[in-house]
Amino acid sequence: MIEYHENTDLFKIDTEAICHGVNIRGVAGGLAHSVFERFPENYESYQSACSTGRLAPGAMMSHFENGQWVYNLATQQEPGPDAKIDLVEQAFVAMRAHAIKTKVKSIGCPQVGSGIGGLQWSDVDKAIRRVWSQAHGIGLHIVTRDTF
Repeated sequence: MIEYHENTDLFKIDTEAICHGVNIRGVAGGLAHSVFERFPENYESYQSACSTGRLAPGAMMSHFENGQWVYNLATQQEPGPDAKIDLVEQAFVAMRAHAIKTKVKSIGCPQVGSGIGGLQWSDVDKAIRRVWSQAHGIGLHIVTRDTF
């Protein structure tokens, strides 16, 4: 199930988890910066994974902090407009698997890859829909504009 929320703050949606796109170099800008400010232990884990090469393109890194899961989706290698559709899809598959395993029922999601990442939202949306068609009742709440 995918639900869209226009002009909504990702951090104000009542979900068990949130996700966001990251690069594998440890550089955080835009929404990722705001996520890491709110979840500093997650930021430390992310930095460690990047510096040791444990975060691969297309992978997902999960972290539980402040009563909420945070999914760091490695949608690009480099900072800036470097996101790739296949990496978005792979990261969403990994997130879906983790959510099923841990019984997460709702995830807040920005327009991953289409901001700083440089992808067209319509392409990303199609990829997410393909993956989420097999999400077994997990609600994906996509905000169509982030305020942070």
